[in-house]
Amino acid sequence: MDLNQFHDYARQAFQFLVEAYGYSEVPLPKGKFVNKYMVCFSNGVTWVGVEGIHWGFGIDVRLASHDPGLMQYPTYCLDDLLALRDPGFIPIAAKPTDTQDIQKSQMDQYADALRRHADDVLRGDFSVFPQLAEAINRRRQEYNV
Repeated sequence: MDLNQFHDYARQAFQFLVEAYGYSEVPLPKGKFVNKYMVCFSNGVTWVGVEGIHWGFGIDVRLASHDPGLMQYPTYCLDDLLALRDPGFIPIAAKPTDTQDIQKSQMDQYADALRRHADDVLRGDFSVFPQLAEAINRRRQEYNV
């Protein structure tokens, strides 16, 4: 997918954030290494970022509170939340024969998972964030970062 196709499909797949939760699309975060293959949504309390990764063959969904006091890290990964709430979740992985259109299926899968497993976070309840920070801490220890 080219940049416009990525943005259009992300808006479509995550439209439920606008319709069911009152989010709106917001500008990309500021920073030196911000990926332009990203669409961000916010309701003023919670921020959601949908990012294309792995050169067009993967998706990452990030979650954050607008209250920095609730954040040990700048964002948290939906995959860590799914590891807690849906341990059997298996993300769609690109096969060698796939094209970058695989991101459409991945976005659909992650949008569905976000809808089913993150209602509390989407509504501004961040009580799970310390567990998500702990997942990051464990990885940092494992990789000595």
